[in-house]
Amino acid sequence: MESSSASDAAVRMNKSSSSSSSRWSVVPLSALTVTPPPPSHSFIKNTCTNTLYPSLCFRTLSSVRLDLHHHTNNHTKLHHVLQYSIHKTIKRVTKSRSRIIANRHNNNTWVDNCIELLDQTLYELQESIKPLYPPPYNLDSPPPYATIKNLLSAAMTNENTCIEGFSDNTETRLGHYFQKSLTPIMRMISNCLAIINYIETNISTPASTTTQRLLSKGAFGLDHVPSWMTAADRRLMQIPPKIIPPTVVVALDGSGNYTDITAAILDAPNRSTGRYVIQIKTGIYYENIVIPRQKANIMFVGEGMNSTIITGSKNFVDGYTTFTSATLTVIGNNFLARDLTIINTSGPEKHQAVALRVTSDAAFYHCQFISHQDTLYAHSLSQLYRECAIHGTVDFIFGNAAAIFERCLILVRKPIAGQKNVITAQGRLDPNQNTGISLQDCTIMAAPDFPVAERDNFSTFLGRPWRNYSRTIVMRSYLGDLIDPQGWCAWNKYSSLDTVEYIEYMNFGPGADTRNRVQWVGYHNNSTTDVEKFTVQSFLQGANEWLKSTDLPLCSGLYAKDCKKDSAQLHHVLQYSIHKTIKRVTKSRSRIIANRHNNNTWVDNCIELLDQTLYELQESIKPLYPPPYNLDSPPPYATIKNLLSAAMTNENTCIEGFSDNTETRLGHYFQKSLTPIMRMISNCLAIINYIETNISTPASTTTQRLLSKGAFGLDHVPSWMTAADRRLMQIPPKIIPPTVVVALDGSGNYTDITAAILDAPNRSTGRYVIQIKTGIYYENIVIPRQKANIMFVGEGMNSTIITGSKNFVDGYTTFTSATLTVIGNNFLARDLTIINTSGPEKHQAVALRVTSDAAFYHCQFISHQDTLYAHSLSQLYRECAIHGTVDFIFGNAAAIFERCLILVRKPIAGQKNVITAQGRLDPNQNTGISLQDCTIMAAPDFPVAERDNFSTFLGRPWRNYSRTIVMRSYLGDLIDPQGWCAWNKYSSLDTVEYIEYMNFGPGADTRNRVQWVGYHNNSTTDVEKFTVQSFLQGANEWLKSTDLPLCSGLYAKDCKKDSAQVY
Repeated sequence: MESSSASDAAVRMNKSSSSSSSRWSVVPLSALTVTPPPPSHSFIKNTCTNTLYPSLCFRTLSSVRLDLHHHTNNHTKLHHVLQYSIHKTIKRVTKSRSRIIANRHNNNTWVDNCIELLDQTLYELQESIKPLYPPPYNLDSPPPYATIKNLLSAAMTNENTCIEGFSDNTETRLGHYFQKSLTPIMRMISNCLAIINYIETNISTPASTTTQRLLSKGAFGLDHVPSWMTAADRRLMQIPPKIIPPTVVVALDGSGNYTDITAAILDAPNRSTGRYVIQIKTGIYYENIVIPRQKANIMFVGEGMNSTIITGSKNFVDGYTTFTSATLTVIGNNFLARDLTIINTSGPEKHQAVALRVTSDAAFYHCQFISHQDTLYAHSLSQLYRECAIHGTVDFIFGNAAAIFERCLILVRKPIAGQKNVITAQGRLDPNQNTGISLQDCTIMAAPDFPVAERDNFSTFLGRPWRNYSRTIVMRSYLGDLIDPQGWCAWNKYSSLDTVEYIEYMNFGPGADTRNRVQWVGYHNNSTTDVEKFTVQSFLQGANEWLKSTDLPLCSGLYAKDCKKDSAQLHHVLQYSIHKTIKRVTKSRSRIIANRHNNNTWVDNCIELLDQTLYELQESIKPLYPPPYNLDSPPPYATIKNLLSAAMTNENTCIEGFSDNTETRLGHYFQKSLTPIMRMISNCLAIINYIETNISTPASTTTQRLLSKGAFGLDHVPSWMTAADRRLMQIPPKIIPPTVVVALDGSGNYTDITAAILDAPNRSTGRYVIQIKTGIYYENIVIPRQKANIMFVGEGMNSTIITGSKNFVDGYTTFTSATLTVIGNNFLARDLTIINTSGPEKHQAVALRVTSDAAFYHCQFISHQDTLYAHSLSQLYRECAIHGTVDFIFGNAAAIFERCLILVRKPIAGQKNVITAQGRLDPNQNTGISLQDCTIMAAPDFPVAERDNFSTFLGRPWRNYSRTIVMRSYLGDLIDPQGWCAWNKYSSLDTVEYIEYMNFGPGADTRNRVQWVGYHNNSTTDVEKFTVQSFLQGANEWLKSTDLPLCSGLYAKDCKKDSAQVY
């Protein structure tokens, strides 16, 4: 299509600047290469039909005839076509630049800026043609097309930026002259991009059909980062800033080599191939800094976001263009910066006021960018922002670079009257540019200066299309409640909305509900196909080579399919990832303890959860260290996933404890500290998922492969639940030999259960059986982590009763209200009842919380709201009874309830009954709730006459990836026809997994069930992996030594077909 007019970007550049521009020398064409002979008309005519401007393409390429019939393949021909197209574009830019300089009679600063942009364009075109001249052309090793596209995309952006500077006077002679001169150049570059796209899409080559092909189709160009960001560079971005050796030091107090940053840059060597590190000490530096093109490989190292601050105040109202208003302008290539803040202090009334403009390959780590409108101008080339903070109001992340923002905090400020907040404004000009903005694992929320009371007065959108082919992706990010339900908005009434590409994927939070999003053709949500190419992994071409020398995970993308399929190598990647997570948890725990000045009970609980997390991480890494790695006997990945899943759940539980005060300093501190840990654990889980899914090994292709796909982790029960343990769960309780006896009448070793637990040996490897005789035990019992392998044996559900009454209304959290809390691993219990007697008016009141591997048989759990908290790890409940009202089976363990009686009680007025509330946090956690062969019905205290006054649902999603299965169970008539309900209006319903299979009874009719994407009924494929048989890896071996049926799965197909053995 024709180049869009500048009318829809008038706000961007409409004033001339008084800043001076530096002259750059341009490499003569003769010094670059010999002019290639153009190909023949017959071939180029077909090629040009694939461009946006075929007539211009044909005129450009057909000036000289050349017979190419002696070339044997089209790829070679197209290679020469591309060479010649870029060569002709360079000539056109050179000619236009000369004419502009010759006709420059008035003192117009924006003309100087345009000449500077033309110089940059020439540089990028010359760089793009260099890889096309390694003679002879080798089909097996084609040029780095993705890199070439990135350079051409930047060149096109430069020309458009120049035209925009005259947007208010395009009808004047000067504006019209520039538009007339530069529009053909943009179209010629567009044609070059289209030719590359045609090569990659239609010509089969070894590189273009694998990683490079994927990258070129939309990876934004960051694939070439390894070519400039050396292993040494990456280490500089990882180690603490204090130990980075500086080349020079800037300090306001005169203790360094310079007192201002600009002087340090001017003295840096031109076109340096080595890293030039400028350490900038604590202070506020009032400078507008430009790093010119000849100053390559510079790195800024500050002393912290709140310590090293660079500030300026240029803005649109005071006569600067958006392009020239930046506090820091980066043009010199391969720029790095970390641990500092860049501010434009102009204020919202001054409109466009850029803090940072980047026109180069650059990476930023632990940096902060603060302004209002147009804070961060990601102008062109490829850029990575990791763990940064960006503050602003209107279009405050904008430009046409290939820009990834990973784990960044995006803070929306209060705008001025009449404005709306827009986070991104991406400016992709052409469908073949590999540019865009990708926000990954970010947090988007209101800034502290945007109070809740005023947020309803201003709409806040994720983005709007600055140009016709605008492309923005928001993935796996927290979206605060200020996000408008539509999500995105048009630039103006003339915006072309059919050609944009806007994607949302697996976001969460109150602003992540996509049900009322825009209905544009180019808007998509939760499509794996759409987002796969926009992850960091996809961006980084050659990742296997350079990532080995860094602290980055090898398989860091949404999928790791581009990783080398080497199990041993991936094994070490997993080792290292868990090791780094352990270090992060240890550091966070130490800081929390050091800064704990107030007497806050929940902080103590969080420290306890961090201890549990450390234990589970350490246990998860142990199986990864039996040297040497043996492909024929890989580690127990399902067990490791279960431990990692539990560790993630612990961190989330801590954060939830501050859910009522997340805006306070303490709550925000914990959220900030622990969220990165959860994400690191998520990455570890994703690496295991990749290994199990893509690496063919004897274990991963059989039982373990099935288990990893959703068996909730109970596959490892045989490793701790010995044949003797299982027999203890089967024989009559009276003949079980106890280690100690608890009896209220004094006939045993103890009269209370807590005393028996305290005297149990720590970290016992043998079973410690506590027999609890008939009686009502008024105790709140905790089995701590060091008390492993304990077993409770009661004398019957109606005989041995443990009771407590802690609850939410009386000041306890859900987590701390349990009558019985089990943390010590490998716990067994049978033939007893656990009650929380608080009553329904006291809301959350847990009877049992389990944070360990545990199994229960013939037990009863009674409360109202939140009866049974299956917090984490793997749990089996067989032939038990659970009574409750709201979310009374909940948590994020891998929990099976087999042949259980589930009794729904009468709730209080205004409540609805919900049986399950599963809290799976991550798609790779092997957790969930599975109800098998159960009976679900009304409790005796819920009379028929009152059941119509209260809805009863099978479950609701406590977290985005909630997973619950109800199979082969009796569903009573109290079950609502919809079956399931949302947690609230913000629930993410597209990522849940809820399954019903072969249930029966009056509540089992599925014809009016919810229509959610993740809801399925009566699918054998869906449920087979959730049976006990599938859960219990190696079941055939250990089940023989128990009284359990040998063939307990959905089918008996895995049993040995030997009738004598089965009997």
